[in-house]
Amino acid sequence: MRPPIPKTKVEEAVEIINSIMPNDDFNEFKYMRCIRLLKEIEPFTANDLVNMLRSIIELYAGNMRKAKDLALLNYEISSDFQVLRNAAYVFQQLMALDWEVKAMEKIIDISEKLNLDPRVNLPESHHLSFFLSGNLGLAKGYFRDEKTDDLFESFSSIQEELNISDKSLKDILQIVHELMIESRTRYNSLEYSCIEGDFLLTIYLNDSHDEISRLNAEVAKRCYRSGLLDELNKISYLFLPDEGEKA
Repeated sequence: MRPPIPKTKVEEAVEIINSIMPNDDFNEFKYMRCIRLLKEIEPFTANDLVNMLRSIIELYAGNMRKAKDLALLNYEISSDFQVLRNAAYVFQQLMALDWEVKAMEKIIDISEKLNLDPRVNLPESHHLSFFLSGNLGLAKGYFRDEKTDDLFESFSSIQEELNISDKSLKDILQIVHELMIESRTRYNSLEYSCIEGDFLLTIYLNDSHDEISRLNAEVAKRCYRSGLLDELNKISYLFLPDEGEKA
Protein backbone atom coordinates (compact mmCIF):
# COMPACT_ATOMS: atom_id res chain seq x y z
CA MET A 1 0.00 0.00 0.00
CA ARG A 2 1.25 3.45 -0.90
CA PRO A 3 1.84 5.96 1.87
CA PRO A 4 -0.83 8.68 2.25
CA ILE A 5 -0.80 11.44 -0.36
CA PRO A 6 0.65 14.64 1.13
CA LYS A 7 -2.47 16.62 0.36
CA THR A 8 -0.98 19.94 1.35
CA LYS A 9 1.41 19.76 -1.63
CA VAL A 10 -1.34 18.77 -4.04
CA GLU A 11 -3.59 21.48 -2.72
CA GLU A 12 -0.80 24.04 -2.97
CA ALA A 13 -0.21 23.22 -6.64
CA VAL A 14 -3.94 23.29 -7.40
CA GLU A 15 -4.32 26.57 -5.52
CA ILE A 16 -1.62 28.22 -7.63
CA ILE A 17 -3.22 26.96 -10.84
CA ASN A 18 -6.72 28.03 -9.81
CA SER A 19 -5.51 31.49 -8.81
CA ILE A 20 -4.21 32.26 -12.31
CA MET A 21 -6.45 34.68 -14.18
CA PRO A 22 -6.51 34.91 -18.01
CA ASN A 23 -4.39 38.08 -18.15
CA ASP A 24 -1.99 37.11 -15.37
CA ASP A 25 1.72 36.85 -15.99
CA PHE A 26 2.67 33.24 -15.23
CA ASN A 27 6.29 34.07 -14.56
CA GLU A 28 9.31 31.81 -14.22
CA PHE A 29 9.10 31.86 -10.42
CA LYS A 30 5.51 30.55 -10.39
CA TYR A 31 6.36 28.00 -13.05
CA MET A 32 9.37 26.58 -11.21
CA ARG A 33 7.46 26.53 -7.94
CA CYS A 34 4.70 24.46 -9.53
CA ILE A 35 7.19 22.09 -11.17
CA ARG A 36 8.95 21.61 -7.81
CA LEU A 37 5.65 20.79 -6.12
CA LEU A 38 4.77 18.26 -8.80
CA LYS A 39 8.12 16.51 -8.34
CA GLU A 40 7.44 16.29 -4.61
CA ILE A 41 3.97 14.76 -5.00
CA GLU A 42 4.81 12.49 -7.95
CA PRO A 43 5.82 9.43 -5.86
CA PHE A 44 2.48 9.51 -4.02
CA THR A 45 0.10 10.56 -6.78
CA ALA A 46 -1.55 8.84 -9.73
CA ASN A 47 0.26 9.46 -13.01
CA ASP A 48 -2.78 10.89 -14.78
CA LEU A 49 -3.33 13.45 -11.99
CA VAL A 50 0.31 14.57 -12.16
CA ASN A 51 0.05 14.77 -15.96
CA MET A 52 -3.15 16.79 -15.63
CA LEU A 53 -1.59 19.37 -13.32
CA ARG A 54 1.58 19.54 -15.42
CA SER A 55 -0.45 20.00 -18.60
CA ILE A 56 -2.32 22.99 -17.15
CA ILE A 57 0.95 24.48 -15.85
CA GLU A 58 2.61 24.14 -19.26
CA LEU A 59 -0.46 25.68 -20.91
CA TYR A 60 -0.32 28.76 -18.68
CA ALA A 61 3.45 28.99 -19.14
CA GLY A 62 3.04 29.13 -22.91
CA ASN A 63 4.55 25.69 -23.58
CA MET A 64 1.68 24.67 -25.82
CA ARG A 65 3.12 21.55 -27.44
CA LYS A 66 4.10 20.12 -24.06
CA ALA A 67 0.63 20.92 -22.68
CA LYS A 68 -1.05 19.20 -25.62
CA ASP A 69 1.25 16.14 -25.47
CA LEU A 70 0.42 15.60 -21.79
CA ALA A 71 -3.31 16.03 -22.46
CA LEU A 72 -3.04 13.49 -25.29
CA LEU A 73 -1.29 11.05 -22.96
CA ASN A 74 -4.04 11.44 -20.37
CA TYR A 75 -6.68 10.94 -23.04
CA GLU A 76 -5.06 7.59 -23.80
CA ILE A 77 -4.46 6.32 -20.26
CA SER A 78 -7.12 7.82 -18.00
CA SER A 79 -10.74 6.99 -17.22
CA ASP A 80 -11.09 9.68 -14.56
CA PHE A 81 -13.74 12.31 -15.29
CA GLN A 82 -11.73 15.15 -13.78
CA VAL A 83 -8.62 14.24 -15.74
CA LEU A 84 -10.54 13.87 -19.01
CA ARG A 85 -12.37 17.16 -18.46
CA ASN A 86 -9.04 18.91 -17.97
CA ALA A 87 -7.63 17.25 -21.09
CA ALA A 88 -10.66 18.56 -22.98
CA TYR A 89 -10.01 22.01 -21.49
CA VAL A 90 -6.41 22.04 -22.73
CA PHE A 91 -7.50 20.94 -26.21
CA GLN A 92 -10.17 23.62 -26.21
CA GLN A 93 -7.76 26.38 -25.19
CA LEU A 94 -5.49 25.45 -28.10
CA MET A 95 -8.41 25.15 -30.56
CA ALA A 96 -7.60 21.44 -30.92
CA LEU A 97 -11.34 20.88 -30.99
CA ASP A 98 -11.09 17.55 -32.83
CA TRP A 99 -9.23 16.18 -29.82
CA GLU A 100 -11.65 17.87 -27.43
CA VAL A 101 -14.42 15.95 -29.19
CA LYS A 102 -12.48 12.69 -28.76
CA ALA A 103 -12.08 13.42 -25.04
CA MET A 104 -15.79 14.17 -24.79
CA GLU A 105 -16.60 10.92 -26.59
CA LYS A 106 -14.61 9.03 -23.96
CA ILE A 107 -16.43 10.90 -21.16
CA ILE A 108 -19.76 10.01 -22.79
CA ASP A 109 -18.85 6.34 -23.17
CA ILE A 110 -17.76 6.04 -19.54
CA SER A 111 -20.86 7.91 -18.36
CA GLU A 112 -23.17 5.58 -20.26
CA LYS A 113 -21.48 2.52 -18.75
CA LEU A 114 -22.06 4.01 -15.29
CA ASN A 115 -25.62 5.07 -16.17
CA LEU A 116 -24.76 8.77 -15.66
CA ASP A 117 -25.86 11.84 -17.58
CA PRO A 118 -22.76 12.68 -19.70
CA ARG A 119 -23.66 16.36 -20.02
CA VAL A 120 -22.72 16.89 -16.37
CA ASN A 121 -19.07 16.28 -17.24
CA LEU A 122 -18.91 18.03 -20.62
CA PRO A 123 -17.72 21.59 -21.34
CA GLU A 124 -20.54 24.10 -21.75
CA SER A 125 -19.52 24.85 -25.34
CA HIS A 126 -19.47 21.22 -26.48
CA HIS A 127 -22.08 21.86 -29.19
CA LEU A 128 -19.84 24.48 -30.84
CA SER A 129 -16.82 22.17 -30.68
CA PHE A 130 -18.65 19.36 -32.48
CA PHE A 131 -19.66 21.85 -35.19
CA LEU A 132 -16.31 23.61 -35.74
CA SER A 133 -14.41 20.30 -35.87
CA GLY A 134 -16.77 18.91 -38.51
CA ASN A 135 -18.17 16.28 -36.15
CA LEU A 136 -21.88 17.08 -35.97
CA GLY A 137 -22.63 13.62 -37.30
CA LEU A 138 -21.01 12.07 -34.24
CA ALA A 139 -22.98 14.25 -31.83
CA LYS A 140 -26.32 13.04 -33.15
CA GLY A 141 -25.55 9.57 -31.89
CA TYR A 142 -24.79 10.70 -28.35
CA PHE A 143 -27.51 13.17 -27.38
CA ARG A 144 -31.19 12.38 -27.51
CA ASP A 145 -33.05 14.95 -25.38
CA GLU A 146 -35.14 17.62 -27.10
CA LYS A 147 -33.15 20.66 -25.93
CA THR A 148 -29.81 19.23 -27.03
CA ASP A 149 -31.26 17.99 -30.32
CA ASP A 150 -32.49 21.52 -31.05
CA LEU A 151 -29.01 22.98 -30.48
CA PHE A 152 -27.32 20.49 -32.74
CA GLU A 153 -30.07 20.87 -35.33
CA SER A 154 -29.44 24.62 -35.28
CA PHE A 155 -25.73 24.08 -36.04
CA SER A 156 -26.64 21.53 -38.70
CA SER A 157 -28.89 24.13 -40.36
CA ILE A 158 -26.08 26.70 -40.18
CA GLN A 159 -23.66 24.32 -41.85
CA GLU A 160 -26.19 23.54 -44.56
CA GLU A 161 -26.86 27.25 -45.13
CA LEU A 162 -23.13 27.98 -45.34
CA ASN A 163 -22.70 25.08 -47.77
CA ILE A 164 -19.44 24.07 -46.12
CA SER A 165 -18.22 20.49 -45.76
CA ASP A 166 -17.00 18.69 -42.65
CA LYS A 167 -13.58 18.42 -44.26
CA SER A 168 -13.34 22.17 -44.86
CA LEU A 169 -14.32 22.85 -41.25
CA LYS A 170 -11.62 20.43 -40.06
CA ASP A 171 -8.97 21.89 -42.37
CA ILE A 172 -9.58 25.51 -41.35
CA LEU A 173 -9.65 24.54 -37.68
CA GLN A 174 -6.32 22.73 -38.07
CA ILE A 175 -4.75 25.89 -39.51
CA VAL A 176 -6.01 27.94 -36.55
CA HIS A 177 -4.81 25.31 -34.07
CA GLU A 178 -1.33 25.06 -35.58
CA LEU A 179 -1.01 28.84 -35.54
CA MET A 180 -1.94 29.01 -31.86
CA ILE A 181 0.63 26.34 -31.05
CA GLU A 182 3.34 28.17 -33.00
CA SER A 183 2.51 31.57 -31.49
CA ARG A 184 2.32 30.07 -27.98
CA THR A 185 -1.07 31.59 -27.32
CA ARG A 186 -4.36 30.35 -25.90
CA TYR A 187 -7.71 32.01 -25.99
CA ASN A 188 -9.31 33.79 -23.06
CA SER A 189 -12.85 33.55 -24.40
CA LEU A 190 -14.76 33.23 -27.64
CA GLU A 191 -18.14 34.08 -29.07
CA TYR A 192 -19.93 33.40 -32.31
CA SER A 193 -22.67 34.89 -34.45
CA CYS A 194 -24.40 33.90 -37.67
CA ILE A 195 -25.95 36.69 -39.73
CA GLU A 196 -27.27 36.42 -43.28
CA GLY A 197 -25.31 33.32 -44.14
CA ASP A 198 -22.02 34.43 -42.56
CA PHE A 199 -20.65 32.68 -39.47
CA LEU A 200 -18.19 34.69 -37.39
CA LEU A 201 -16.15 33.16 -34.56
CA THR A 202 -14.39 35.80 -32.45
CA ILE A 203 -11.47 34.56 -30.36
CA TYR A 204 -10.23 36.91 -27.63
CA LEU A 205 -6.53 36.68 -26.83
CA ASN A 206 -4.17 38.16 -24.27
CA ASP A 207 -1.87 39.62 -26.93
CA SER A 208 -0.91 42.98 -28.40
CA HIS A 209 -2.81 44.53 -31.31
CA ASP A 210 0.21 44.04 -33.56
CA GLU A 211 0.50 40.34 -32.75
CA ILE A 212 -3.24 39.81 -33.17
CA SER A 213 -3.18 41.57 -36.55
CA ARG A 214 -0.36 39.26 -37.58
CA LEU A 215 -2.34 36.19 -36.50
CA ASN A 216 -5.41 37.29 -38.47
CA ALA A 217 -3.31 37.90 -41.57
CA GLU A 218 -1.56 34.55 -41.15
CA VAL A 219 -4.84 32.64 -40.95
CA ALA A 220 -5.96 34.23 -44.22
CA LYS A 221 -2.58 33.57 -45.85
CA ARG A 222 -2.52 29.89 -44.88
CA CYS A 223 -6.13 29.35 -45.93
CA TYR A 224 -5.31 30.92 -49.30
CA ARG A 225 -2.32 28.62 -49.75
CA SER A 226 -4.53 25.61 -48.87
CA GLY A 227 -7.31 26.63 -51.25
CA LEU A 228 -9.66 27.43 -48.37
CA LEU A 229 -10.15 31.17 -48.80
CA ASP A 230 -13.73 30.81 -50.06
CA GLU A 231 -14.52 28.61 -47.07
CA LEU A 232 -12.88 31.11 -44.70
CA ASN A 233 -15.24 33.75 -46.06
CA LYS A 234 -18.14 31.53 -45.02
CA ILE A 235 -16.88 30.69 -41.53
CA SER A 236 -14.59 33.48 -40.37
CA TYR A 237 -12.13 33.24 -37.52
CA LEU A 238 -11.30 36.64 -36.06
CA PHE A 239 -8.74 37.19 -33.31
CA LEU A 240 -9.28 40.24 -31.09
CA PRO A 241 -7.50 41.54 -27.98
CA ASP A 242 -9.24 40.69 -24.74
CA GLU A 243 -11.15 43.58 -23.21
CA GLY A 244 -8.76 45.88 -21.38
CA GLU A 245 -5.71 44.87 -23.39
CA LYS A 246 -3.54 47.59 -24.83
CA ALA A 247 -1.48 47.65 -27.97
